[in-house]
Amino acid sequence: MDWAAIDFETANADRASACALGLVVVHEAQIAKRRSWLIRPSKVCFDLNNVMIHGITADQVADKPTFAELWDDVHSEIEGMPLVAHNAAFDISVLTHTLDDYKIPYPELEYYCTRAISQALWTTLPSYGLELVSHYLGLPFTHHAVEEDAMACAAIVLRGFSEVGVADLAQLAEHLMIQCGHLYPGRYAPRSQAKKPTISRTG
Repeated sequence: MDWAAIDFETANADRASACALGLVVVHEAQIAKRRSWLIRPSKVCFDLNNVMIHGITADQVADKPTFAELWDDVHSEIEGMPLVAHNAAFDISVLTHTLDDYKIPYPELEYYCTRAISQALWTTLPSYGLELVSHYLGLPFTHHAVEEDAMACAAIVLRGFSEVGVADLAQLAEHLMIQCGHLYPGRYAPRSQAKKPTISRTG
């Protein structure tokens, strides 16, 4: 099954302030497409702390489309696919809050967290931020560049496939005893934690 990795950045602490989105589509365990968008939030208010993290400024998005204007394009890329993200609760909440901001119905999809996948696979790491996991696995990485972050998420899942010996997300989650989250029109069901510790893997 095809699936996609996503990464959002926000202009400020408001989850509806998406200012960038990275997307990597995976087909038959191969990277099939990489895309990214700069987004003009409905309220163009950039917090200095956020700018220091991701480097995106109000000037850079002043002439960019809003998420409502981009949504048909984004949705056409992910329709019918499971999503993965690192700290998926954050990225999915940015998606839902931004859709709410424009009164756009939620799509129906499943989502998985690459942080939870990493915690289940590589149990000896001191922490599970995307940068540390990527370096542990020897993955090329530029943090808070949305397309690169999405690419790192996709690479973590593909490494998991290889280590566990499975071919899709559902099989990986079942093996690691990780529950997926669900997004439905009008509501979403958060992902549950893994039911119990799993076997350790090496990078």
